[in-house]
Amino acid sequence: MTDREPGISFSDVTTEELRQKRGAKWGSADSDILASWVADMDFQVASEIKKVLSVSLSRDDLGYADQKNARQLAELFAVRYDLRHGLKIDPDLVLLTSDVVQAMAVCIYAFTEKGDKVVFFTPTYPPFFNVVMDLSRQVVAFDLVKGAGGYSIDFDRFEKTVAAERPKVLLLCNPHNPTGKVFTEDELAFLAEISLKYSIKVISDEIHCDLVFEGHKHIPIATVNKDLEKNTVTLSSASKTFNIAGLHCAQAAFGSKDLLDAFRNFPSILLGEVNSLGIEAAIAAYAEGASWLDAVMQILDTNRHMVEEWALQFPEAGFVTPEGTYLAWIDLRFLHFGTDLAEAVKDRAKLLLSDGRAFGKSGAGHVRVNFATSKTILEEILERLRVFITDNCDKTQDT
Repeated sequence: MTDREPGISFSDVTTEELRQKRGAKWGSADSDILASWVADMDFQVASEIKKVLSVSLSRDDLGYADQKNARQLAELFAVRYDLRHGLKIDPDLVLLTSDVVQAMAVCIYAFTEKGDKVVFFTPTYPPFFNVVMDLSRQVVAFDLVKGAGGYSIDFDRFEKTVAAERPKVLLLCNPHNPTGKVFTEDELAFLAEISLKYSIKVISDEIHCDLVFEGHKHIPIATVNKDLEKNTVTLSSASKTFNIAGLHCAQAAFGSKDLLDAFRNFPSILLGEVNSLGIEAAIAAYAEGASWLDAVMQILDTNRHMVEEWALQFPEAGFVTPEGTYLAWIDLRFLHFGTDLAEAVKDRAKLLLSDGRAFGKSGAGHVRVNFATSKTILEEILERLRVFITDNCDKTQDT
């Protein structure tokens, strides 16, 4: 397998091409800045997806989505999840939403009351905080433990926290954003046991499920315990895997009819409708995008090892190589830089990275780097960051 699919460029994408894009990632970057923040890839979209979108445009076919197509996507999603991840999903229990965050928000709204508590592992994807607080629920943030072998859960402390706080919902991000951790079967079995013991519903954000590297395996938490499955909503989408987030189409798979009925206690009109192009693109991705994804995973694997090798220059960071996703979580607390780290990186290194503070208190002093780009651009990103670290290491030592 090469890094090129016919008509698709993975290695030779240029910053000039990327700066023509109007999306958030590059659209917000000045001409001298390299964007490595928003979780979009810099790669071209799979030709199969381009083809189906081109056909729709050629027909001026931009009307409302046909429910037959929505049903086709639900069935395809269910088959694919079973084949790739071992979770048997009933297509009748799959709802389409505009994105995973929307589904997460509606689930919390439907399953909890104002003031109820929601627990999740931190650092974490910033919308976890926003959704819970915007709905007047309470955040229970539980820090993952960073060790020589990667990130893990302190089991005893987690159960004590749950027993004391009594959250109604566990929000799980697996594979985990931003650390790149892929939760193990033992960890998921523990979470299932705790969730059942304390009557906690699980909302599992598995949007990065297909972006897992060799030696690791994505395991849906709904597969580890049949009783837990009935109280689990599995959320996923083609958006991250196939680089089509702007088309806004996600899938929410409910583990039981009772859970779906509980979800439907709120006015369904508030969900809105998924756009027709998003459905068409997701069908094409799931049905025909395998070779594109295989090629991309090879590039991402090479890139993550490039970051890993780069990080050897800074052992103080204790860099943990991501097991999944295309995101590198870099610990720069040894610089003792203060609260404006990401802004300083932008001003001095001309790099737009994600500020660790947005991922929770434990994210302070960290930056998140998106390595889903060409080798040449990633080399420049890492070189600029190296110079920034080196310069500020020297200043720290001087003081």
